[in-house]
Amino acid sequence: ADGTVDRNTFHRCVTGFVSFILKALQGRFVIPDFTTFTEETQKLFMKCKQLASFKLEQDAATDNSRKWGVSICTVDGQRLSLGDSADPCILGEASWPLIYGIAVDQFSADYVH
Repeated sequence: ADGTVDRNTFHRCVTGFVSFILKALQGRFVIPDFTTFTEETQKLFMKCKQLASFKLEQDAATDNSRKWGVSICTVDGQRLSLGDSADPCILGEASWPLIYGIAVDQFSADYVH
């Protein structure tokens, strides 16, 4: 496990993702109209916040669980932060996909499953 990949394995991994890889290498993941993206994201954020607030009221949540925020950073450094995004939070269930990915990387999919 020295991190090297043979030619066949590399080919298998990139097949079907060539256009995606080319966009990444050419810097074409930039959001060209970040102002419109920001406006649309703010609208979506407010709709989701209203739905979450309604659910929290039904559940009689504590003040800490009423926090609502999101931060986005694009690959070229465009940034958008909304709501309580600067407040610390516990990732909880949101961290499970990351933990799963690390486990598969470290131990293999066969071992994890």
